[in-house]
Amino acid sequence: MINPGAPITDDLVAKNLDDELIEQISPELAAKFYIVPVKTDIDGTLVLATSSNQTLKNKSRLSNELGNTNYRLLPATEENVKSALIHYYKFAGERQRNIFSGVHEESEGSPLRRKVYSLIQDAAEL
Repeated sequence: MINPGAPITDDLVAKNLDDELIEQISPELAAKFYIVPVKTDIDGTLVLATSSNQTLKNKSRLSNELGNTNYRLLPATEENVKSALIHYYKFAGERQRNIFSGVHEESEGSPLRRKVYSLIQDAAEL
């Protein structure tokens, strides 16, 4: 059971999240913001797990990407999110190494972060 506002401790892979739920977030957005959809509230709010401090601190960038989608972010461990991204979005090989190189915690405007986003976008197009 996911408690509103509390950190997610449930194993996201073991929850067998519904494909329809996962499809609400593209693989590119999931990788870019290190997010995994975990449920939809009764009011239609999409609940997202993230282990990225940048995503938690700077919700405006994610809001711009999601448009009119109502969402709520909940913190989760890096290993939990990483495992869920691999399992549900089938990240593998070079794409997985690029996404999980640990740079999602770099400062938002750093050259390294921009390069990683560029690599992720290129990999996503393969």
